[in-house]
Amino acid sequence: MRAWAWVPLLVAWGLAAAAARAAEEREVEGKVFDADGNPVAGIQVAPFWTQTDGVLVPREAMTTDADGTFRGTLRWQGRSRSLLALSADRGLGAVATVEGEPGEPFTLHLVPTVRVRQTYSCAGLGQDPERTWVSVTASPAAIGVVSVVTTTELSLPLPPGRYHLSVGATDCRRERAVLEILAEDREKDLGILDLAPTVIALHHGKAPPAWTVTDARGAEPTVALADLRGKWVLLEFWGFW
Repeated sequence: MRAWAWVPLLVAWGLAAAAARAAEEREVEGKVFDADGNPVAGIQVAPFWTQTDGVLVPREAMTTDADGTFRGTLRWQGRSRSLLALSADRGLGAVATVEGEPGEPFTLHLVPTVRVRQTYSCAGLGQDPERTWVSVTASPAAIGVVSVVTTTELSLPLPPGRYHLSVGATDCRRERAVLEILAEDREKDLGILDLAPTVIALHHGKAPPAWTVTDARGAEPTVALADLRGKWVLLEFWGFW
């Protein structure tokens, strides 16, 4: 293809990318009420929260005014999103999910949050995880509402509802589960989750397993690791998500 033939493709790609970026910006608004139906001021509302070492921080946060109203512009990537509202002391909260594009204003009613606890281990490696990542979503199709980075313990306030948890740790396989929090729960102790080690972690410090070569460049397809003894070998792993 001649060089000039690429120009329309590049222009089209640039316009599509610009349109996609513009499409991500969405104006959202809503109101937050207490259990008696009164508007509540000073409530933080965000589509995503992060917690590191126990500190919970909102991202793209909006705060309700004296009328209990919040407004803001959020990045909307063509997927369902959830808004999580929490009081300053994290004792009250509410969550709402939009399946698709935002339309009518959100209405959030605060209820007491429930402290979710879980402990993580990795018996297969004979040690606790160095770092654990927990992702919480309010819908399997939605972008996560909370991302937690911790060591071996989770302690997270969440309003009652149904959530999807994804837990991963250094050298451990990711585990997924559904979490049901009821209004009558005061604390939700999920106990100990023993994460299974990855195949690579199990082979750390050991001889690598035998491989099967389907094609090779600069070497015979019958090449074995033993043939490369004493030489540097670089293994590159590819993945697509």
